[in-house]
Amino acid sequence: MQAMRAGHIATMQDARDYLEREWGIRYKNGKSLWWLFKKHRVKWKTGRRRHQKANAEQQAAFKKTSGAWSSNQR
Repeated sequence: MQAMRAGHIATMQDARDYLEREWGIRYKNGKSLWWLFKKHRVKWKTGRRRHQKANAEQQAAFKKTSGAWSSNQR
C-alpha cells in the first residue's frame, strides 16, 4: 500500500508486477485485480487534462491579478 501511496504504482500492470514481485501473488489478467480494487474502493490518481493552446505565463499573470478581486468579493 505504501508503494501505491508513494506513486510508484500508476497502472494495473504496475500493480500486477508489484504483487508478483513483492508478495508472490500472480493474477492471470487485470480484470480480477480490478474487481479487488473496486471492492476495496481503490481510486486511481489521474492528471488533469491540459488544453493544447494553454499558456502558462498568461495563467500565472491571471492568478496574480484575480486573487485580489476574489478576496474582496467575500
